[in-house]
Amino acid sequence: MKKSIILSFIAGALLFSSCGDRLNITPPNSLYDEIVTPLLTEGDEATIQAMVTAMVSNMVYYFNYTGIEGQGSDGRTNSFQGLDWIRTIQGNDVVLGYNDDADYFAGKNEYDFSTPYTSSMYSAPYWFGYAAGINAANKNLNTLTAEAVGDVALNQDGRARGLLIRAFSYLSLMENFQDAYTNGGADKLGISWYDKYDPKQTPVARSSAKETYEKILADINEAITLLEKAGVGYTDGYENMEDFDLGVANFLLARASLEFGDYSTAIKACNDIISSGKYGFIAEANYGGKNTGADWTGANVEFLPETNAFVAMSVNPEVILGYSRKSSYLATVAFSSFANPFGTGLTRKGFARVDDRLYNQINADDFRKDLFYTSVIGDYTNSTPSTIYVPDWCGLKYATTAGLTDDGTGHQIDASNAPDKAKVGANEYCKFRLSEVYLMLAEAQNLNNDPTGAIATINALLAKRTRAGKVPLTFATYGAGTDLTKFIQLQWRIEMWCEGAREYYNNKRWGIDVDRTTSATHVTKNTRSWQKLTLELPDRELQDNPNTTPNGISGD
Repeated sequence: MKKSIILSFIAGALLFSSCGDRLNITPPNSLYDEIVTPLLTEGDEATIQAMVTAMVSNMVYYFNYTGIEGQGSDGRTNSFQGLDWIRTIQGNDVVLGYNDDADYFAGKNEYDFSTPYTSSMYSAPYWFGYAAGINAANKNLNTLTAEAVGDVALNQDGRARGLLIRAFSYLSLMENFQDAYTNGGADKLGISWYDKYDPKQTPVARSSAKETYEKILADINEAITLLEKAGVGYTDGYENMEDFDLGVANFLLARASLEFGDYSTAIKACNDIISSGKYGFIAEANYGGKNTGADWTGANVEFLPETNAFVAMSVNPEVILGYSRKSSYLATVAFSSFANPFGTGLTRKGFARVDDRLYNQINADDFRKDLFYTSVIGDYTNSTPSTIYVPDWCGLKYATTAGLTDDGTGHQIDASNAPDKAKVGANEYCKFRLSEVYLMLAEAQNLNNDPTGAIATINALLAKRTRAGKVPLTFATYGAGTDLTKFIQLQWRIEMWCEGAREYYNNKRWGIDVDRTTSATHVTKNTRSWQKLTLELPDRELQDNPNTTPNGISGD
C-alpha cells in the first residue's frame, strides 16, 4: 500500500545544500539526529550560517509551487498558479473565452462544471501541492526546533520561514477541503496535522476544524515573534519582494483569522501592515494594461508590460509577496498567461472576459472600470503567427503584447525593433498585495460590529481608485442605499477580479452560489450551489491513511 500523501514525498525531498561533506547525506532524520543538531548548537558562525541558509532559502518557493506530483506538464494542475486559474473561472465574475470552442487545457471542463472536479478522483493536485509545502517545512522544523534556534537571529528567521510555509499550506488545504469555518465548517473535521517529517510515523487522524485553525494561527504567531526577535520587520521595494517579513506573516495571520472568525485578530494584523507605511497603492496609470497602439483594432493594439503593475512588480508598490524576473522561484506565470487576451492561452480561446453584471456595477468615476474593454478588438496576430479573434468584454488586467526584459523594467523587442510577441509570457507575479489587506480589514470590522470603521476603510480604498480629477468616491456616493456587507463584497469582486482565485473562496465564506443564468457574457449559463465548492479528500489519502475519514460533503 502506498504511504499517506502527507508522508509520501521522499522522492521529492529537499536535499540540503552541502556545508562540507558531512552535510551531503540523507535521509533528513539522520541529518537531524547525527549531524545537523550538533552543528546548529555548537558549530562556528560560518558553518551555522551556511547550513541554515541552505536549509531555508528556498522556502519561498512553496508560496508559488510548480511541479505538483502526478500532473506532468498540464498547465491547469501542475502549479499553484494553474490551480488558481481553475478556481478563478469557477465563479460568476470571470468568463472563459467567448464561445464553446475553448479547449480542455484552457480549463473548459472546469469552467462549465462538466468535470466532477470536487470528487476524490480529481482533487489530488490540491492535496499533493500543499502537502509538498508541509513536508518541506517540517523537514526544516525537525532541525530548527524552538530549543535549537536559541537567540541566533538567523536561526529564528529560518524557523519562522518553516512555520509560515506550514501555516500557509494547511490554510490552503482548509480553504479547499473543508467548508468555510464561519459558514458551516466549524463543527466538522479539519486536516491531519503533522508537526514533524518522518516517513515511518503512524498516519494520524484528522484534527477538528477548530484544532486545525488553532494550530495554523499558533504557527503564524510564533513566526511573528521569531521575526521580531530576529530584527526582521517590514521590507519593501523591488529587491525585497520574496522576503519572509512581517508583511507576509501578518497577511497570513489576517487571512487565517478572517476564515476562522477571529475578527479582532484579523483587524490588528491588517492595521499592523497598513501602519508600517511600507506599501502604497497602484497608480491609475499602472492599474492594468494600457493600449498605446494606434487604435483598438486587433492589428494596431499594443500593451507594453513595464507599465502594468499586475505583470511588472517594479511599478507595483502594493506587493507584500511577489516574484521578479530575477527570481529563482518565479516558476511559472500560468495565471497571467491565461488571463491575458493576447497571451499564450489565446490559441486555445481560453482567456478572461468579464461578466457584464459585475461591470455594470462599477462606478463611472472608478478607474478600475478601464480594466475591461467592452467593444470588439477583432483579429489579432500573435507570434506563431496565428490570427485569433479577440471579442468584446475582454479583461485587460494582465494584458500585454510583449514580455518584460530580464530586469523587469522594459519590454523585449524583436529584430525589427518592435515588441517581441514571442516573449509575451515573460512577466512577473504578485502573490499578496496591500489592497487585499484593506478588503480583509473592512470585512473584519463590519463583522466585528464596527460599521463606521469598515466604511472608513473601504472609503480609503475607494479614494485610491477614483479617476484623477474626480471627487473621491465613498460608500455614500458609490453605494448609496446599498447594504454595507454587500458593498464590501462588491469591492472584493472588483478589486480582486481574476486574481488569486479570491472570488471562489469568498463565495464559500459568504454562501454565494455560482449563477450565470442572467449573464449576457457567460458562455455557459449554468449554476452551482456554494455548498458544492468543497473538495473531497483524494482517493489516495483515503486509501493510505487508515486513520482518516472522508469529508462527508455533497460534492458533485
